[in-house]
Amino acid sequence: MGKKKTTSKRPRLAAVAEEAGSQQQPPANLDQTSRLTDDLLLEIITLLPTADGCRTQILSRRWRPLWHSASPIYKATVIPYQDQDLAVAILRTHRGPIRHFFLRWHYGAFKDHAAIDRLLRLPVLDYLPVMELSYAPYLWASRNNPSPQAMFRFSPTMRVLIISCDYGRIDFSMSDACCKVDFPQLEQLTLKHIRISETALHAFLSRCHVLQSLVLHHNIGYRCLRIISPTLRSLGITDGQIRDRQSQECQEMRFEEVVIENAPLLERLSPRDIAKHMKIRLVHAPKLKELGYLYSGDKTMVFKGVEPVSPTNAIRTVKILALNTVPNVDVIIEFLRCFPCVEKLNLVVTGRRIENAQRDVSLECLDAHLKNVQLTPYKGSKSQVQLINFFLSNAKVLKSMTFAGIRPEPSAKWIASQHENTTGELAFSTGHRTGLVPVAVTGTKGPVLTWRTLVPVTASRY
Repeated sequence: MGKKKTTSKRPRLAAVAEEAGSQQQPPANLDQTSRLTDDLLLEIITLLPTADGCRTQILSRRWRPLWHSASPIYKATVIPYQDQDLAVAILRTHRGPIRHFFLRWHYGAFKDHAAIDRLLRLPVLDYLPVMELSYAPYLWASRNNPSPQAMFRFSPTMRVLIISCDYGRIDFSMSDACCKVDFPQLEQLTLKHIRISETALHAFLSRCHVLQSLVLHHNIGYRCLRIISPTLRSLGITDGQIRDRQSQECQEMRFEEVVIENAPLLERLSPRDIAKHMKIRLVHAPKLKELGYLYSGDKTMVFKGVEPVSPTNAIRTVKILALNTVPNVDVIIEFLRCFPCVEKLNLVVTGRRIENAQRDVSLECLDAHLKNVQLTPYKGSKSQVQLINFFLSNAKVLKSMTFAGIRPEPSAKWIASQHENTTGELAFSTGHRTGLVPVAVTGTKGPVLTWRTLVPVTASRY
């Protein structure tokens, strides 16, 4: 018998694979975008602004049906009895889910809050994860607005909720759905210009089981905010009295105290625009790193446990401290003694003359920790230069100083003159004439001027 002829299967399998690959490859004349799958194109449309995402329908026939299946960000400014029918019609034409819905309700004499509920009950908004609602009444319109109950039907899927009112207030009460339903996925909650009782507020917060960020801005109705949250990382608060100084109702329900009873993950606590005395009690916040703005005098009182903070009862976890203070270096020093591990200090100094600036001080914060100082607003006055030179002379590990809020935008000549003033004073105290180099950059609130050290300011003083 002759030997059976054997052939290798490897070339045959390679040929089959090559043939299959050639059939799956797109035509060579297609551009890179057209080679993407529909799922990837949907992701691209989802990331675009609403208007741009809608315009993608004109690109080609393939793009035309994708818009109706995407999950865009819808932003709508609605005037009752004018735009609400159009807004409803647009939403009804969309087949895909909506991932972010921003509704600005702009009304005059006719509020028609029931129309908001009807709009929020459209099926296309089912399973909405991000909701922003803003009331924008005209000045002559009524300023009392009920909270839209339909908004809380999104509670099982909602991750971000922002509610605000440009004028007047939005009323919340214990009978509202927010105090009765759970928010198992809500991570970010912002309430601006709200009227809510202390009991209702705490009932609302107790149902937010994974909350990470909480902002309470210019609200009224509660005197004390008590935080008990195992997940909260950031807390921002302002006083509602700033907005309605003449309102007797505001005087009777003034926000006075914040108690961080149990917040093991809290890293940032930001009180701003405090009109009257504010007490901040830190019972358990072991990871607090950023605090402020704190106000000088007895306007903001910070407690660690039951005792006020002091050099013997200091808070050592805070690395970033923001102060709104009178022009007195002694006041700043006292804060630094209570927070000895601060590495970045943001200062808003109200006043013209800086007191007690010509001095040498040895503190743990200045000697070992303070690396960055920001002064806002900076005008280049003699008193501000004195304050700058105080830090240059005493902060031994200082790396940079930033002067923000400079208006108008500084010229090269002005920057040179400021550099000359500060380094001249610095040369008198440390012997270095080129210790800082000015760098001009643009900030969000006006131009920013930054000096960065080239040599240590720890040299021997005269």
